[in-house]
Order: sequence, then C-alpha cells, then structure tokens
Amino acid sequence: MDTQLDGLKWIVRALAQPAHIQRKLFPSFTFPADEMILEFEQFFDPASSRYTDVWSGTLYLSLRALDEALRALSDSNDEESWLEDDGLDRPKWSEIRRLAREVIRVSGWAGDEPPPSREIEC
Repeated sequence: MDTQLDGLKWIVRALAQPAHIQRKLFPSFTFPADEMILEFEQFFDPASSRYTDVWSGTLYLSLRALDEALRALSDSNDEESWLEDDGLDRPKWSEIRRLAREVIRVSGWAGDEPPPSREIEC
C-alpha cells in the first residue's frame, strides 16, 4: 500500500465534495478548509518525481492546477475562506471543488464521499 498516494486520493475526494460533506469529514473543533489545504500540501509535492511513472501529463497538470488554486487561496488575505465556518460556502471553494472533480475525472480515482476514518478503498 502506498500511503502517500492513498492520502492524496483521499484528500482529492474530500476536496471534490459539497461543503456539507466536507464539514463532516473533520472533527468539529477544526476548520475543515484549513485542514484540507494542509493535507493536500502534505500529500502533493509538485516538484517531486515520485509519481512520474504513475501520473499522466494530464493528471499531473490537473493536480498542479488544484495545487495552485489552493496555494492562491492560502496565500491570500481572505482568511475567512479557510478559517470561518461559512468559508467552504464561498465561491473560491466552488472552484476548488471543480478542480478536484477534474483530477478525479482524469485519474479515474473514486469520486464518492471518502470515509472519515481514512481507511481508503480506491
């Protein structure tokens, strides 16, 4: 089992879900938007050549687009988009979800709601 790849699949699935599901995936004392940004950064390193044999050019480019959107969001001064309860309902997160769905489409990974326990079945 490749825990790095499994973690990436899980977080992409989480990022693709509607806001009400994203909130259920994380403990109530956390900020789900912030957690998802941090987890994606943990599992996707665009400079790594680790998965060049696994990822097609299209998949890599879609992951990069998602990475860039998440970085732009976290680098912005709009902290409400990831540190407020309603942050996931903002238009910026609709774009994040669209980009995550595109990663799922080109990768063929499961797109259903991921298990909160992170016992990933892909």
